[in-house]
Parts: sequence; C-alpha cells; structure tokens
Amino acid sequence: MLALIAGGAYFFAHRAPKLNAEGSIVLADFTNTTGDAVFDGALRQGLASQLAQSPFLHILSDREMQSTLQYMGQP
Repeated sequence: MLALIAGGAYFFAHRAPKLNAEGSIVLADFTNTTGDAVFDGALRQGLASQLAQSPFLHILSDREMQSTLQYMGQP
C-alpha cells in the first residue's frame, strides 16, 4: 500500500505541465545541410506557419527575442 501511495505521489509531482494560452516558444534558424538553396529559410517558415495555428503557443518574434537578449546583455 505504501508503494502505491509513493508511486502516485511521484507520478503527480513529476508530470509535465499542461499547455495553456501563456506558452511561448523561440523558433531558431535551421542550418541547411542539403546544399539546395530552396530550403534556405523554408524550413523555419513552414514550421512557424504550422505552429502559429496552435491556440496554446505564442512564437516570439525576432523583435521580442532581440529585446530579451539585449536585456540579458547577450549579443
């Protein structure tokens, strides 16, 4: 019985948080290793358009990222 209680407590304490409207993500640039210039920027743009459809995620804009990095004293 004690093992069940300990297992349940561990499970509830270590489960991942649920997504809500406050979730923000940073979408970094991809390195094109295919050698085909058509993929330059296309991967990031395609992923950004798909993620923008989610009601739970906010993609930080380049301006927001630059402002945050400047606030942190990073280039």
